[in-house]
Amino acid sequence: MTPVSALGTQDAPDLRKRVPHTPESIVRHHLPDATGRRRGYDKEAVDRLRRTVAEDVDALNAYIVMQQAELDRVKRLGDRLGAADPAVRARQVAAEAVTLTARAQAQADTVIAAAQQQGRLIVETAEKQAANILEAARREADRAAASYRATAGVAYSAESERQARDVAMLATCLRSLEAARSNLPAIEAQFDAVILAFQHQLQHLHPQPE
Repeated sequence: MTPVSALGTQDAPDLRKRVPHTPESIVRHHLPDATGRRRGYDKEAVDRLRRTVAEDVDALNAYIVMQQAELDRVKRLGDRLGAADPAVRARQVAAEAVTLTARAQAQADTVIAAAQQQGRLIVETAEKQAANILEAARREADRAAASYRATAGVAYSAESERQARDVAMLATCLRSLEAARSNLPAIEAQFDAVILAFQHQLQHLHPQPE
C-alpha cells in the first residue's frame, strides 16, 4: 500500500479504486499443500479463515467508501466558499484529505494484521489438536494390541492383531471428534459427516453381533 505521505493532492487516487484485494479474490486465493512429511493445513479451518478475512475486507471497503464520501463533501464545501482565499481553501481541503486517507490506511493495516494473526492461531490450534488426537489413538492401539496378544493364546494371528489396532485407533479418533463437535456447534454439520465416515469404517472392521 502506498504511504499517504508520498501522495500529493493532485496525484492521490480515488480510495474506492486503491483497495488491493476484494472478498472474492481472498476466498479464491490458492494455498499450496505442505511438502515433505508435514501434514497439510486443515481445509475447513482455512476456508473459515478466508471467509472471515473476506468479511473484514468487505467491512473495510465500506469504511473507505464512507471516508471518500466525507472527503467529497469537504471538497464541495470548499468550492462553495468563494469569498475565502483560494490558497487557504486549497490547504484546508488538502489537510482534510490527508487526514481521511491516513485514517483509512491505518484501519486497513489493523484489519490485515488481525486477520494474519487469526490465521496463524487457527492453523497452530488445528495442528496441535490433530497431533494430540493421533497420539492418543496410537496409545490406545498399542494397548489393544497388547491385550489381544495376552488373551489370544493359540488363536493368535497377525491379521487379528492389526484389526484390534485399527479398531482401537478409529474408536479413539471417533470419541475425540465427537467431543470436539460438542464444543464447536457452528461446524456441527462438517463434524457429522466426518463422524459418520468413521462409524461406517468402524462397523466394517468390527461388526456388531446380531
